[in-house]
Amino acid sequence: MTKAKTLVHFLTAIALIIFGVVLFKIKSGDISMVKTQNADGSFDYSGLIKLVLTFSLCVLGFAGLITVLNDGEWGAWLGSAGVIVGVGAVGVLFDIAIITGTAIAGLYFVWWIIASVRCLRATWGGYTEDKIMAVCRFILALAMGTFVLVFMTLPDTAEVSGVYTLAGIASIVGAVAVAIEGIVWRKFV
Repeated sequence: MTKAKTLVHFLTAIALIIFGVVLFKIKSGDISMVKTQNADGSFDYSGLIKLVLTFSLCVLGFAGLITVLNDGEWGAWLGSAGVIVGVGAVGVLFDIAIITGTAIAGLYFVWWIIASVRCLRATWGGYTEDKIMAVCRFILALAMGTFVLVFMTLPDTAEVSGVYTLAGIASIVGAVAVAIEGIVWRKFV
């Protein structure tokens, strides 16, 4: 890890904040997840596109974090980024965002929860900074878990606004956690 690579932490934090704002707008009704038919017969997917686009930015950040934490190369991230964007686009185009979003969020949740538990176990007797980073990763895993709930409840908005509130809060808290981890890395690298 180098100081330059910690930029991924801060970009991920920004993406999580943007996603949190979108979730709060869905909860308030400013963004609707229900597709409406336009006068020309087409359907308006703008709410779903906003959700999937901002979620994809978060997942791209998570993929970048995995790459830099494992000292991977730019090409490794680029390949996973293409898959993430492709799956998100397929979800919107074929109206299966519930499935694709749940699958992506679920896979990343499982990966982050395993990594978090392993990191917590490995660092618990170590330095305070290691413990802080391990807890931050656990918070990110929990945030990703709430994102699974968001996609599982689509397209409902009114009945499950509590899910959007929970996920929005988790997204903002996750942004703080990833920024803290980035700060710790910058201080000690």
